Amino acid sequence: MRINHDGIGIRLGQILKIFLSGEHISTIELAKEFGVNIRTIQRDLHDRLGYLPLKRDINQCYYLQEEALGKIGFKDIRDFAKLSGIADLYPNLSDEFISEILFARIKSTLNTNNQQHKDSPIIVKNQGFSNSALYYKHFKTLSIAILKNKHTNFTYKDKKRNVKPYRMLNNNGVWYLLAVEDETLKHFTLNLIKDVYVKKERFKIDLEVEKLINEEQIVWASQNIQEAKLMIDNSSQEYFFRKAFVSEPKIIEQNKDYFLVSCKYSYDDELLNVVKMFLPHIKIISPDNLKNKLYVMLQDYIDKCNK
Repeated sequence: MRINHDGIGIRLGQILKIFLSGEHISTIELAKEFGVNIRTIQRDLHDRLGYLPLKRDINQCYYLQEEALGKIGFKDIRDFAKLSGIADLYPNLSDEFISEILFARIKSTLNTNNQQHKDSPIIVKNQGFSNSALYYKHFKTLSIAILKNKHTNFTYKDKKRNVKPYRMLNNNGVWYLLAVEDETLKHFTLNLIKDVYVKKERFKIDLEVEKLINEEQIVWASQNIQEAKLMIDNSSQEYFFRKAFVSEPKIIEQNKDYFLVSCKYSYDDELLNVVKMFLPHIKIISPDNLKNKLYVMLQDYIDKCNK
């Protein structure tokens, strides 16, 4: 029975699984398997999975080089979790934990009783992400630069930058590059980065910078910190603080209907993404520019709906 695989992430994961099993498969078979056209599969193999050492046999079927089979280990999984910022979501990423989860999944997949089983014992929900497809190429290039500790140039807000990239960070749905520029650790909003060029020269990792990132003090390393005041219905108070969507939230006033909270943010989208989640139970009190920006966004949405 063919499975209807939804989502590019699931499709790429399943294709990788096919190759890791040692199977030879054609683009036509993959397109049929996942219900997409051949061009999409070709993009998967040549761009999105282009880092894999794939070969083609005499029947034009793709397969993974034998030398690569079985070479992905627990360290690779931990490195990916660290790079993508999801390591801290799990209570433990020891060899034992990873092997127990993977082995349980394999046993479930090999179950021949045709019983329904869960695709994963773990569900992680995020409050929404920027559309990474818009800047996928930069994301991939910068990630490789981070892994290889290479100096990187790019244009940001019409200014040429020369940085040492350390980490990709997703905060409330917005992707940032954490990099050292002029001996200072800074945020760079990913969708504002242009013309990325990775140099050949490598830089030496600064342990103090790593410590700063790992201790989650990065928010205060930015020179862009701003303060906002929000009015929120009391009915949303528990959920708001339990999720801790904003930095340094503090209640400064409260009555029987609502409470006022002050918080810190680095970029407009960082806070606007939070506010949009709580509409209509939230109101921006200050700053005025953020309040006006939200008004324009909502008015534009209403205008589009009325067309």
